[in-house]
Amino acid sequence: MEASISHESFMHIWEKWGPFQWDLMASAANVNKDPKGLKLNYFSRYYDPSSSGVNVFAQNLTMLKEIFCFPPFPIIGMVLKYLEQQKVDCVMILPSVNSPWVNLVSSYLVDLMEISVPFDYKTFSVLNNSGKRILKKYPHSMIAVKLNFSNVSQILEHLHA
Repeated sequence: MEASISHESFMHIWEKWGPFQWDLMASAANVNKDPKGLKLNYFSRYYDPSSSGVNVFAQNLTMLKEIFCFPPFPIIGMVLKYLEQQKVDCVMILPSVNSPWVNLVSSYLVDLMEISVPFDYKTFSVLNNSGKRILKKYPHSMIAVKLNFSNVSQILEHLHA
């Protein structure tokens, strides 16, 4: 099940780092909306006539600006590597855990904010099989990170070469 962030929590992120034009991993049911209630452009996992394309990994993201992404936990590392390859900046929702991808995040981190504490029940939800929204609790804090992949420092360029 794909998790969604509440509109209120998304607006806190928008106020700090927005505006956003793109929601990289969404569906018609959970795409984030701007302050006027208009859906952002998005890429979906499956065919969706409202989306801008299927499978974010098959897209050329290099011309996109103002990107937001809340990836499924199992593919966070893949998403980070793809954004790094595409050299696009992004605001991303991540679990505050010690995972193999943490070093990659810290290499490109511009800013960070905690958006939920462990077992918070107001910030996230999932859709069940019948389409009903159910609150989602995580056993750890969730953070929003602002990542800058477009302006890689000379030192990082040398390390990644």
